[in-house]
Order: sequence, then structure tokens, then C-alpha cells
Amino acid sequence: MHFRRIRLARSVIVILLMSIAALAVSSPQLVGADSSSLTPHGPIFINGDADFTSANGVTGGTGTASDPYIIQGWSITSCCNSPGILIQDTSAYFVIRNVYVNPTGWQVYGVNITNVANGALENSHFNGEWPWNLAIDSSRNILVSSDVINWATIDSSQNITVSGSGSNYGLLTLTSSDNITLTNDIFPVWTFGVSIVDSTRVTVENNTFSQIWIGETSSEQLDSITITPDNTASGRPLSFYKDCSNLNLNSTASGELIFANCSNVALTNLTVGTVTCCSNAPSVVEMTFDTNVFLENVTAGGGLRVTNSSGVEISNIHDVGIGVDSSDGVQIFDNTAHVTGNVGVSSSTNVSITDNLHYVISLVNSSNVTISGNNLGADCCTTDFTGLSIENSDHIAVSANSFHSDVGVVVKDSSFVEISDNRISSAGYGAIIVDSCADVSIQRNEVQGSGGGGVPPGPAVELTKCARVNVSENDITQSDNPLQVSFSGYVTIEGNNLSNSTTAIDVSDASNVTINGNSIQSNAQGVVLNDTMNVQVFHNNFLNNTVQAIDNYSTQNVWDNGYPSGGNYWSDYTGTDPDMDGIGDSPYVFNYNQDNYPLMAPYNSASQSTQPSTTYTISWQGYDWDGGGEETVALNGQLLASLPTTYSPQNGGTWVAFSLNTTLLVQGTNTLTFTHANSDCPYIDQARDLVVSGQGGTVYSNMTVENINTASSCTNTLTYTFTV
Repeated sequence: MHFRRIRLARSVIVILLMSIAALAVSSPQLVGADSSSLTPHGPIFINGDADFTSANGVTGGTGTASDPYIIQGWSITSCCNSPGILIQDTSAYFVIRNVYVNPTGWQVYGVNITNVANGALENSHFNGEWPWNLAIDSSRNILVSSDVINWATIDSSQNITVSGSGSNYGLLTLTSSDNITLTNDIFPVWTFGVSIVDSTRVTVENNTFSQIWIGETSSEQLDSITITPDNTASGRPLSFYKDCSNLNLNSTASGELIFANCSNVALTNLTVGTVTCCSNAPSVVEMTFDTNVFLENVTAGGGLRVTNSSGVEISNIHDVGIGVDSSDGVQIFDNTAHVTGNVGVSSSTNVSITDNLHYVISLVNSSNVTISGNNLGADCCTTDFTGLSIENSDHIAVSANSFHSDVGVVVKDSSFVEISDNRISSAGYGAIIVDSCADVSIQRNEVQGSGGGGVPPGPAVELTKCARVNVSENDITQSDNPLQVSFSGYVTIEGNNLSNSTTAIDVSDASNVTINGNSIQSNAQGVVLNDTMNVQVFHNNFLNNTVQAIDNYSTQNVWDNGYPSGGNYWSDYTGTDPDMDGIGDSPYVFNYNQDNYPLMAPYNSASQSTQPSTTYTISWQGYDWDGGGEETVALNGQLLASLPTTYSPQNGGTWVAFSLNTTLLVQGTNTLTFTHANSDCPYIDQARDLVVSGQGGTVYSNMTVENINTASSCTNTLTYTFTV
């Protein structure tokens, strides 16, 4: 037999069941069938019309509308992953009446109704473990009345009425269904109550809930949902505003507020829901398909959710989890959460999260997000969380935040991410972890006491499978393994202070890495390269490290910048400088490599640069460069620009001139790359007439028309290599 799980609720709610057992919600007590007065019966399995027999608990009827089959008076105990009652693949009329069902296993249906038409369940008690007390799946014309149900799920069904049912610990999930009526029911479970997902023509009247959650619903579906004023949430009125405009609510108290298809809404000085201590309480303020909404000074016993909306401002909210999905232009600022409240943003654009206290932030599938000035740490008692997680997102700016958590920032599968001027302390399992990303900048962060957690101990800052990353001017102290780079390319590590650690810089299985201008002091190991290629290490100060440097299995690695620029300063170098040019006349030799031009004094980037930087101009023409930021321009692994800077439809299908000024050209081999973003795939973008010029004239040119991407390969990179 096939028992179909209701697809939405299981993955979300099972996580929260541990907290449900401790709840005591004040609601009327429903009275279903009393098992002590009923006759014991084994589980009932009816698969088609022919199985309505006395052996399967049928006590009367012929299966017609006027004389339905009757199943009544039974006390059924089931076990071993079998439901108490299974009825499927039938259109016969039937009634289940005065039946007590008690499954004894976990995640076992009490009653499962699948592919059924014309049934009723009356005055019964569906008991047992929490999930799936009653499941109605792919069915129609079903009446559920006066039943005790802890958890009811209705999926892909039509013409279903649930009346006078539920329990003091009840919840109901409704998914992909049509013409559903919920009336006089009790579903007050704290974290979910009733969920309405991807459904139409739903009527909700005179019920007692903890909340109503409306999700994955189109604007047209939302228009067909009716929620009457006589419903209550958490003992207070549940207010549903639909198709409203210019609404101003001030100094009111509600159990839940839902706004749908509204515009120009101001919510100030409100108390919503039953105020609790915890951030995973139900969403008591919901906004969907709204525009221009302002919320300020709201105290709530639950979460706040924004979906498919734009122009929303949220400020001075207290102890409220905030969720933003499929929205644009949302500002979240000056809010305070208890311990580790969550701000979750998914599938959204142009979002700013600033100056909030004690929140945990997560971003998924989002772009153009600013996260600044937040205190991402608990106020009292724990560091057991990740302060900020970013996944599959782009153009994210993370600046001037304070982190105090086991994991500071985690970035995965993302691009154009800037992490700057943050303070991260006690991140034992990693201050900044970047995995499978491109075009990332990590600058001027202060990291203390981080890394070393896990087996083997993890680094403070970790780059894995990344390209075009700039790690510069960070202060990483008293941390195990401050910086680790693996399986990455075109990485610049410049101007960092790395001290009092195990291994300051650990690079493995990587290529095209530049390590310059860093202070590497009092570590067990300074710089360790393993199985690397085209790594250049110069102008660093190696000061009193137990092992200054190791370079294993390298290909074309160099530990200097030639003469007269020089190499690195080594505190244990014993060579001499007879010609007084500041460079030792003998190499500094270490494990498996050497610095041919060791510096005689510590390098100071401000005063010791041996040659002024030269400005070069790079000019070219681009064909079909119309999407905002769709082309990435990088020189020697460092990002120069994302062009065009804004959406430019006038550039579509035509050649347009571009130019950039840069000081990043080096004496020797240079690599210029154009990379097409993962969008606009059916159209081929091109470049031509490339000219690189300096004060002395043109140093490189290429007039050929070159493809950057193809219709079948969206993210190709066009590379120019030239020598200065």
C-alpha cells in the first residue's frame, strides 16, 4: 500500500515538535469518541468499493448518497507504520462515526483518505503521535465535523469542509487545494496553527487559531481567500485586510494582522499576538503583495513576514523574527531581538539590513543586499549559532557589523560579495568562510580569537573553490590558522596583519595567488604553500615565526618581485648588503624555495615603494553589453569593474565603447579577463578593439572580434594575456 506524505508540512513542522509538547493553549476542549465505550477493532484498509465489508468495520449502508456505508463504534489501535484507517480509490459514499483511532508509532497516519470522493468523518477521535492524525489527499467532497484532531493535512483536494474540529494542540496544513471551508475549528498550536499554501477559494470563519500562514500563493489565489472578522488568534481578534489603501493603524492590539494587496499602510505602536520570549513564535504580522508599508514600534509575540511586496520599512520592532521573500526595496533597521532572533531574506532584491541588535541573518537567492552596523550576537548566554549566512546570492555588501558567535560569516555559491570593516570575535569554528564563490572582497576586518574548532581545527578565514578574491588589510590575531586558501585561483592577499597563530597563511591546490605587503609575526608557521602554481610572494615582513615559510610541490612560484623592487623581509636573514641598496646580496633559502632579493629592513608600503605606480587606460568596445553588471572585468585576478553599471537596454544588439583607468598592471605578464554573468544566456556578448595604453603610448592592442560567452555556455571567460 502507498501512503503519501503531505509534502509541505513534514519538513517544516517536525523540527518544532519538541517545543509543542510543553504548550498549554487556552481553548475549548473538544470531546470526541470515548474509547472505553467502544468495541476494539483491528486497522481498517479499504482499497476500492469492493472492500467496504463487515470484516473492514462496515456496520451498515449500501454506499449511496441516501444510504452511505457506516463505519462506527470502533476503538482501533495500529502499529508498525500502518494507519488506523486507510480508505483509497473509491467514490462510494461513507461515514466514519464515533471511532477512536490510536496509532502507536511515530510518523504514522491515524486516518488516511486518498483519491476518495463522498466521505464524512463525524464525532471521532484521531489520536496518536503528532504527525498525520488525519490526512486527506487528492480527494473531494469530504466533510470533517466534530472530530478531535491533533494534526490534519489536506493536499490536492477539492470541496472539503472541516467544522467544529481540532484540539487544544491542533494544527492544520492546506496545500494545493480548492473550495475549502474551515469553520468553528480549534487549531491553536503555537508555531503554526493553520497553513494555507497554493490554494484557492478558501473560507475561514469563526475559528480559534494561533495564526494563519499564507504561503506560495499568487495574487489571483489570494483574491479568492475569505477570512472573516470572527476568527481569533492567540485569544485576540485576527484581522485580515485585503485590497486596502491609505490605512493607518496606531496603538491597537490584535492576535494577528494580515495585509494582502494593500498599499500605503502605516503600522505604529502596535501589540500583536501573545508576547513570548522566543523568536520561533508564529508569524503574527503578514504582508503579501503589498506596496509602501511602514512598520514602527511593534511589539509582537511572533514573527513578521513580507512576501511579494515592495517599498517596506521595518524599524523599532521588538523580539520579532523577520522573514522577507520574493520582495524588493525592503529596509530593516533599528530592531532588537531576544538572544538570536532571525532575519531571513530569500529571492529578494534591494534589501538593506542595518543597525539591528541580536539578530541572526540569512540570505538565499537574493541580490543587491546591504548588511551594515548590526550587532550579530546574543546578549546573554550563547555563541552557538552562525551570525550571517549567504547562499546563491550576488552583489552583497557586509560592513561594520559586530559578530560574537561560533561561526561569523558563511558565504556559499555567491558572487560580488564585499565583507569589510567588521569585528569578529570568538568565532571558534570560523570567522569568515567562503565556499564556491567569485569576485569577493574581504577587507579591513578585525578578527580575534577565532578558528581552531572542529576536527581537524578549522581556520579563521577560509577560501575554498573560489576565484578572484581580494583579502586585504585585515587584522587577524590570536586565532588558529588565520587564513587558509584551497582549490582557488586569482587570489590576492595583501596588507594583512597575521600574528600569534598556528599557520598564518596556508595555501594548497591553488594557482595565480599574490601574497604581498603582509605582516606575518610570531606564528608557529608563516606562509605554507602546498601543491600550488604561479604564486608570487613579496614585500611581506616575516617576523619571528618558528618556521618562516614552506613551499612544497610548487610550479613557477616566486618569492620576490625582482630587482630593484625586492622580495620579503626575514627576521632571521643573516646575509649582508655591501652595495647598500637595501637588498641582501645572497638569497634567503628556506624549505624547497628561496627569496632571491631579501630586504634588509622591514617593508613599509607607504615609504618604501621603490617605484611610483603608473596609470594605464584600458579601452575596448563591447557588443550587447546591456544587463546591469553582466560583464566582469578583472586584471591579474583583481576585480576592476562590473559593466554596465546599470541596466542599459540601449546597448542591446550594438557595439558600445568602454574604458577603465588602473594602476594594477605589473612589469611582466598581465592577464585581463572578461567574464559573462549567469544570465542573458541565449545572446552572445563580444569584445573588440582592445587597447591598453600608458604614458609612453600603447603597450598592447587586439582588434579581433572575440566571443565572451556562447548560447550553450553562459559563463565563459575571455582572456587576454600581454607583457608590459
